[in-house]
Amino acid sequence: MKPENQPQNIRERVIDFLLFLSSEEHLLACRRLMPPELLAFELSRLWFNEIYAPGARYLESLKGDFSPEKARQFQECFSEEEFAALERFHRFFELRIDMLPETARQKGIFPESDAWRNIMRHAGYLAEELEPDAEKRRSRLAKYLRKALMEQKRLPEEPDWNDWLALAERSKDL
Repeated sequence: MKPENQPQNIRERVIDFLLFLSSEEHLLACRRLMPPELLAFELSRLWFNEIYAPGARYLESLKGDFSPEKARQFQECFSEEEFAALERFHRFFELRIDMLPETARQKGIFPESDAWRNIMRHAGYLAEELEPDAEKRRSRLAKYLRKALMEQKRLPEEPDWNDWLALAERSKDL
């Protein structure tokens, strides 16, 4: 089993992502790298395409390669109540994506709006449900993000969000 598919790593990736998504500080720091509406869209893509395995769609299309095995592995990493909360968040997120104007989707942006702020807020609620010490973990992620941003001088051509998740994973050692 690949390391990112091991139960503890799946859970950790979900929690780290939710903490990042819900942190105004993290998102403000990333404005140095890309416009906020592009960052919001890329974070949405990451949730739909990489993080939430039980989802039946990618951000822009249905999953032609949906894996019931990956969905099962994902679900096993959470209690019944936690998984139900993840499903509610996913549906909430999905509805906000569906309400995006077609022009925004074509441009690959998610404009700053109440819809985006609500996604951020609900991600924070869910992170608190999944992680008893979410604030401590968020602080650790913030420390690592500040360090990473100081080392990075420019935006890469194509942001690789798996690299960001790997950075978050390494931050646990700080």
